[in-house]
Parts: sequence; structure tokens; C-alpha cells
Amino acid sequence: MLKVNSIGVSYGAVRALFDVSLEVKRGEIVTLLGSNGAGKTTTLRAISGLVPTNKGQIHWKDQDLAIFNGQAHRIVQSGLSHSPEGRRIFSGLSVKENLEMGAYIRSRKTTQDKLAIEEDYEKVFTLFPRLKERLPQLGGTLSGGEQQMLAIARALMQRPELLMLDEPSLGIAPLLVEAIFKALVEINKQGVTILLVEQNAAAALSIAHRAYVLETGHTTLTGSAAELANNPKIREAYLGA
Repeated sequence: MLKVNSIGVSYGAVRALFDVSLEVKRGEIVTLLGSNGAGKTTTLRAISGLVPTNKGQIHWKDQDLAIFNGQAHRIVQSGLSHSPEGRRIFSGLSVKENLEMGAYIRSRKTTQDKLAIEEDYEKVFTLFPRLKERLPQLGGTLSGGEQQMLAIARALMQRPELLMLDEPSLGIAPLLVEAIFKALVEINKQGVTILLVEQNAAAALSIAHRAYVLETGHTTLTGSAAELANNPKIREAYLGA
């Protein structure tokens, strides 16, 4: 479904990615592990068209993303959605308005279109009941965990085939982290493929099918989630064992 082949990315004179490769198959949850500065966020931003690559290729559903010429909105329209690090919700808009922004690219021309959007509201409310309770509330007044739920729900309102998530557990109370990871499993069961960047390696590996390890802009290790969870180097570096 997604194939990243030896991409490189630079920010001016600073090289952030040197040689990153990965694959995501339809129906999988794939996680990217790595320390701060390893290039995980930059990898997602490159896939989304938010930063240009200076080497390698990114193929999405057998299509080279270079055809979109860095136009991130066209990549979203092709079925790839990105919930960024730091949540980036619209703090001055209500929960309902944030969700409406998630569905911005979708057609509302027919009754069927409008019904499909209403169905997706109900789906995200089933995943995150707190959001339904807070529909008129401004996004900026939600707790960190609730804002993360809103960021994920907003991305889902685009009805993506592939959902990319960057650090969904960052700065969130443990109880809400558990709720978010349960929701990710359910989202995947509903047919959405997931590419996950997550500092909480134990939580990420517990739900993922496969994983990649990034170190200083390179892909250094890959395998099934179970294999990496039992790898002594991974356990020492990321799992505190």
C-alpha cells in the first residue's frame, strides 16, 4: 500500500534523513521506533508532502507521490491522513467545528454524501464518547488526552485508507493512553491501515503487526512486532529491560 524507498530529507544544511525505507501493507499496523531526533516525524512529514525529499521515492498505492509535486492537500485527497505530533487542533474552534474541518475535502453534493459524513460522526463518537459530550466546547479547553482524541477523530473524518499518527500518547495521562490505543486497534479492525510513530515502544509493539527502527536518519532494523519486542537490544534501548 505504501512503499518508502531510501528517502533523504534536509532542512537547509542539516540532513534529517539519509536512507529511510519501509513498507506498509493494507490492513496492517506498522510502528516506527527510534530516539528523539532519529527522523520519525520527518519521515511522516515527507510521506504527507509537508517536506520535500532530496533522494529516493515514495509510492502510495502504486503511484509515485512525486506526481503531486508537494501538494499535501492532494495527498490527503488520495486517501492518506496525518494526525501530527502536538495534535495541532484548532483551539479557537469547537469540537464539532474541528471535526467538520476534518471532512472539509469531502463532497456534500448528494444526500448520500451527507449521510456518509453523518455516519462517520457517529463512528468517531463510538470510538471517543467524550467528544460527543463536548461538541460545543472549544478545542483549546479540552484536556491533553481529549485533544488527542479530537486530532485522531478529525483525521478519521477524511475517511482515510491509511492513517499516520505521530506520538499519540505524548503528554497524556496513562488512563487516556490506554483508551487511545484501544481505539487504534478498533480503527484498524474497521479497515484503516495505520502507520504509527510512538515513543511508548511497549504500547506501540503491543498493537502493531510489524515495526521499523530508525537511528540518525537511517532504517536500521525491521521485523514483526513480536520479534522486536523480544530483541535484547530493543528491550534495552526502548523497553527498559
